[in-house]
Amino acid sequence: MTSPVFLVVLLIQGWSESGAWLNALIRTVLENIFGVKVVVADYLDGKGKLAQFKSHLTVEQYADTVLRYYLQAQFDYPRVPIMVVGHSLGGVIARRLCAEGYFPSREMVLVGTPNLGITYKSIGGSMLGLLICPLLWVLSSKYVCNVPAFRQLLRGSKFLKELNKDGIPQDAYYISGKNDTTVPSWSSDPHGIGSSVECNHHLFPFNGRDVESLSEDELDEADKSAIPTVVSIVEKKLAEIKTASN
Repeated sequence: MTSPVFLVVLLIQGWSESGAWLNALIRTVLENIFGVKVVVADYLDGKGKLAQFKSHLTVEQYADTVLRYYLQAQFDYPRVPIMVVGHSLGGVIARRLCAEGYFPSREMVLVGTPNLGITYKSIGGSMLGLLICPLLWVLSSKYVCNVPAFRQLLRGSKFLKELNKDGIPQDAYYISGKNDTTVPSWSSDPHGIGSSVECNHHLFPFNGRDVESLSEDELDEADKSAIPTVVSIVEKKLAEIKTASN
């Protein structure tokens, strides 16, 4: 017997993960919530390690691929609400589709999303990076800056100016790592619409693993990641849906 689906969660991975979310811990955790169907938008062109560095696609082109996943989910699960969870670049893609009117911002969860842009030095492109690791500096110069989507995320880019021209949505959920600086702080309530909550880091660790396989130390690391907050937001949305249907 097929379990009922009350909520679809569309996961949009970050640029650096290259298919990792197909077997991500966050996916398996969410799939264990009764009534939730998880769809992973595997939008990156190319597979394998460092495949994203060979990409020639723009954020808009990535968004077109993600949109196909979203529309397919709508077709497969008509009248079922869809919550969109975007990590890093995935959050920028979610905002792009939201701005085009495909879903309201209150249905977005943005995790470690560079809403105000990134800087070249954040990937080792500073002069300090040249002194510490010349090879990394050269590779980042040669490959990363040749990726169209990366250039669009640089602070002050035309793309970001257009995306932020009407302001950053204030009714979405925002999750930031303790070192993130580009996440708006609308409130301190991690369970409310328009909230921004800080965790130890915004990454989703232990891809390819499930909770049962984690050691105590690994469980502690997972608890300090963005996973518990995403789960709490999804469970809150699920409860609202069930209440409204009664």
